[in-house]
Amino acid sequence: MKKINKIADLVATTKIPPHLFVAATSWLCRLLSAFLQIISIRYLIQQLGIDNYAVFTLISAMIAWVALTDMGIGTSLQNYITEYKSQEKNYTDWIASAGICCFILLSIFLLVAWPLASALSTHYLKNATPTGNYANTVYLSLVLFGMTCIGGVSYKIWFAEHNGWIANLVQTAATIAGLMLVIIFGAVSTHPSLTLSIFLYYLPTAMIPTLVLAGKTWSAIKTCRISTLKNRGFALLKRGSGFWLFSIVGTITLQTDYIVISQKLSSNDIIAYGILTKIFSFILILYAALLQAAWPALVEMRINRKFPAMKIAIQRYITVGMTLALLGVICFIGLKDVIINTLTPKHALSVSLTTISIFGFYLLIRIYSDTYAMVLQSLNKTNPLWIITPIQAMIGFLCQWNLANRYGINGILMGLCLSFILTAIPGLTFFTRKELNNLQSI
Repeated sequence: MKKINKIADLVATTKIPPHLFVAATSWLCRLLSAFLQIISIRYLIQQLGIDNYAVFTLISAMIAWVALTDMGIGTSLQNYITEYKSQEKNYTDWIASAGICCFILLSIFLLVAWPLASALSTHYLKNATPTGNYANTVYLSLVLFGMTCIGGVSYKIWFAEHNGWIANLVQTAATIAGLMLVIIFGAVSTHPSLTLSIFLYYLPTAMIPTLVLAGKTWSAIKTCRISTLKNRGFALLKRGSGFWLFSIVGTITLQTDYIVISQKLSSNDIIAYGILTKIFSFILILYAALLQAAWPALVEMRINRKFPAMKIAIQRYITVGMTLALLGVICFIGLKDVIINTLTPKHALSVSLTTISIFGFYLLIRIYSDTYAMVLQSLNKTNPLWIITPIQAMIGFLCQWNLANRYGINGILMGLCLSFILTAIPGLTFFTRKELNNLQSI
């Protein structure tokens, strides 16, 4: 920790603006983490085999749902710290209260997780594990995921304190540690188990932030009154409820695909879908970085009433993003056999050109819709998202479920594309243009 403090002092004395330094480390660490996740595929498949790795993929997808455990407290706390810090007020009572709430929520989740694990093993994993019961494995995974997500509140604290680069480095270091444990374990063990592989891979990302949050909570709680903690806790939950509800809707929209593939696809197709998702996530990460940098520029254009320039900028961002996506898809098609054979050695895993093409089309759709969603948020207009997202979630699930019966993995992707084409694309485009025209006419 002393070394981290020394680095923090060094960063503070440099001429690089803190927000730019945090953004740069965020982009680099996210790309590195995505790359490490791709590398891990090779080692895990070698150790577990195709069928067990398919189970690993499905279990790993559950972390997005477990992330809802914090009930929005992390984002709520980050906002309160930012507000108090800007006014030079003490905010330790907010940290103490948030930490207590988080560990209470984690305890409740661990109690609920056991019957939930049994149900998930029976229903969610039934196609991937027709002859086995993985309730214990699922429960262990839920425990680790719960710790990861609750402990992640410590990262929010660092970001609010303008030390987000520490959070980025710690998360990346934890990912590296998990991969190294898997590699070392695979080298010394002749019969690696799925349960132990999951434990080793996710242990660092679960333990490190949880211990950090526990330490921050313990340090903060010493100087706080019980009545103050109670009031802060209610305030955190009240403000966090809005973020939590939006997270629920977003998770339902973007994470139901794994529910469908768990019921409809074979182990080979589950792995193929997971590989494509992780590889093409590079493109979405890069474009998300571009949108993050573009946000302040669009806000400035709005304030200065440069609406024609704003419209041109939107089209320019979409063009750049789609060009990036097309180049990425073309490169993957050219290197497909090399990439697949490298990641899945000794296993005949095939990914058709049709599947890759549909996935590429999905990337283009995501780039378009993500751009307009960001523009709406830069205009402080989020109500359209509340209207569009639930409808999209329902249509997406129904389309994926029905199309998967006939077209398999391609049906899943077609369902995702249709959900955006029928809802997000026309809806976001309409509301964004309407808002820009209204502002321009004032």
